[in-house]
Amino acid sequence: TIELKNVQSYFGTLTVKVESEINKGYIDAVIECNSDRKPKDVTIRLPHPDGIKAVRVTGGEYDPITETVTVKSFSGLENIRLEY
Repeated sequence: TIELKNVQSYFGTLTVKVESEINKGYIDAVIECNSDRKPKDVTIRLPHPDGIKAVRVTGGEYDPITETVTVKSFSGLENIRLEY
């Protein structure tokens, strides 16, 4: 688990939590930014440690080449899950 709480950024306070449950077949991430300046889109890289590509992704658009998930029209809170 990686958790960054109340990180100050250009876009306001940001919280990111990533939980790797590779032995159960998934990685979860939560991104939160509730400021008036929150970004329109958010991209996060969530690579599998063995280089395996996700077969199902919820919460954003997955790019298997860069191992990133992009959330278009970010509302301020997004839950992402990559399943392997």
